[in-house]
Amino acid sequence: MIKTRIILCLLFVFFAVSVLAKGSLPVYIVSLTLHDDSSIILDKIYLSNVFKERDFLDGPFILRVVSIDGNTLYIDRFDFEGIAPPREWFDENGKQIVFPKKLTKPTKELVSQPISKVILTLPYFKEGKEIQIYNPNGENALNIDLSLYCKGEGCLRKGSLFNRVVRWFGNFF
Repeated sequence: MIKTRIILCLLFVFFAVSVLAKGSLPVYIVSLTLHDDSSIILDKIYLSNVFKERDFLDGPFILRVVSIDGNTLYIDRFDFEGIAPPREWFDENGKQIVFPKKLTKPTKELVSQPISKVILTLPYFKEGKEIQIYNPNGENALNIDLSLYCKGEGCLRKGSLFNRVVRWFGNFF
């Protein structure tokens, strides 16, 4: 009786993990920062199995995933999260009357300052070569080489124990 229960529990776990393996698709989570000199910096990129809907429906910036052959695998538009200046900076007609000081001390070098961040979710493509980010003028602002983040069968190879177990059971079905 105990052996039967153990076997049934193992079969249930085996089935549940195999269903999870088929149902969870990896996505890239990409964190970007926009600086005051219009440069875009990659903060972080990693793979996750968390489902999330599209981040934006529209925006002036373009994100494009390109394959090894140069084909476009995915394209999306987005915008950085803007922070509106305080109401006190404007008069009743909407004209700005307060201008913040950018630098308190004169410096020899101008240092770009981060002004906005965004976190994007996009599908993982095994054949993806790079992510290209274009600014509102259509100029290439950033290239992210995906080979730096994915080796072998993909980034999930170095993932959590759960991801490894899901992949292992997924090979049986």
